[in-house]
Amino acid sequence: MRKRLNFIILSLSISFSNNCLLSMEVDKEQGQIEKTASHNIIWAITIGSIDKVKDLIRERANLNIKENILGNTPLMIAVLSNNLNIVNLLTDAKVNLDIKNSHGLTALMLAILNSRNKIAKTIINARANLDIQDNFGNTALDIAQTLGNKEIIEYIKLKM
Repeated sequence: MRKRLNFIILSLSISFSNNCLLSMEVDKEQGQIEKTASHNIIWAITIGSIDKVKDLIRERANLNIKENILGNTPLMIAVLSNNLNIVNLLTDAKVNLDIKNSHGLTALMLAILNSRNKIAKTIINARANLDIQDNFGNTALDIAQTLGNKEIIEYIKLKM
């Protein structure tokens, strides 16, 4: 289990830095590179622009879009950016908390893997499914137990 978690963390770190590169779309008629509202949400979260995220939520950007080769969602990117304010905006906007990336990890699992306990609690309180398993059969509780995160272990058990 420990080796698999290390691989996942390394993969996530590498792909996170490439989000902006993969979030552009070519307008064939105009010959321009243009960012769409849904892609802009990734960019706004990456740079931590709370006002832009609010605007894009109002513009009904796709808040569940999967970006890059790992399939991270805006919520996952906010978790990886350690931005609790944006996580709160997204959970208030009722994003899908239970989407999995290509490793089968949810935003909650990413929060636990990165020791983001406040963010993990926020996602749990927003009613994330605690029974979802990653590609190796681990739940959020299993990951917390493997990492020895007693605070989150107790919190998850309290919410089950």
